[in-house]
Amino acid sequence: IGVAKSKLFGIEEQTPVKKGEWHPLLHPEDRHVIGATVCTKETSAPLYISQGNYITLEDSIRLVLSCVNKQRLPEPTRLAHLLTEKVKKEKKTLDLQDSEE
Repeated sequence: IGVAKSKLFGIEEQTPVKKGEWHPLLHPEDRHVIGATVCTKETSAPLYISQGNYITLEDSIRLVLSCVNKQRLPEPTRLAHLLTEKVKKEKKTLDLQDSEE
């Protein structure tokens, strides 16, 4: 399942505004459904969901929504983001220490 904070490709005909609401994301040429624009938090921008292998788009959306707590991102994605930010910060600190030696 793909979860993104910004749209890479596709057309949104409507933007969801209520938590749990979603609308299809369409291919710009033939207008077939390629994903969904999903509202996970009413005061935040929507997320963009694409289905995974052997799972429907509707089940992908349900699974993502079941992983959302008080934040905009699903918890596994949010925790991965926090970890990468921590690693980047630690690496920057290590790089600064190396340059001082």
